[in-house]
Amino acid sequence: MDPGHALAPALCALAVVATMLLTGVRAANAQADREPAGVLAAPVLLQHDCLANGCEGAGVGGAIQLDLLHVLRAAPWLSLGGTVGVGVVGGEADSTRVFVPFGASLIAGLFPDAGRRVGFEARLRGGAWFGAGAWGTLARAELGGGGFLGGGLHAAIGLGDAASRARLRVTIGLDVTRLFGSRAVTLYAPGIALAWRPAPSSPGTSP
Repeated sequence: MDPGHALAPALCALAVVATMLLTGVRAANAQADREPAGVLAAPVLLQHDCLANGCEGAGVGGAIQLDLLHVLRAAPWLSLGGTVGVGVVGGEADSTRVFVPFGASLIAGLFPDAGRRVGFEARLRGGAWFGAGAWGTLARAELGGGGFLGGGLHAAIGLGDAASRARLRVTIGLDVTRLFGSRAVTLYAPGIALAWRPAPSSPGTSP
């Protein structure tokens, strides 16, 4: 395989991440006095070949992922920040993977508030990952890494009374993530998450 073709997806992912990080730093500097927003997710991980073969072999696992973000004052529907997590996809010895993704995160949506209990949101994440897995021909664990880029859509349900649901919500949805580098793979991640946002700056408005 041409090395240039192999590196192209990773370089594109890094360019997206760099843009997101620069925008996030500017947003954080502009509103350092505000508490961060966040998402704590615990999705199931389904490897692409698992969907093709009915999960008869490897390809099923899980993850825990945390996003910490700043809500933009000028665009309260948009949050920028960072993400970190840990995931495991196991089964057959030649496809087991343990990995730690970290990078930039962007969340945009129509969030629950005092007048609306149900909303929706889109998430975009990108960055790098490191971990261990059987990427070689000997089917034994080796260290590896690369880049990742993913996105997803989620329904959001506000929790509590009108004042609380603008700050606290549960989300249900699906993310799709592509891991580049050591044994590139596509992961589907349906799951549930607990998410929070800063208190509204004034009655009837979202932060």
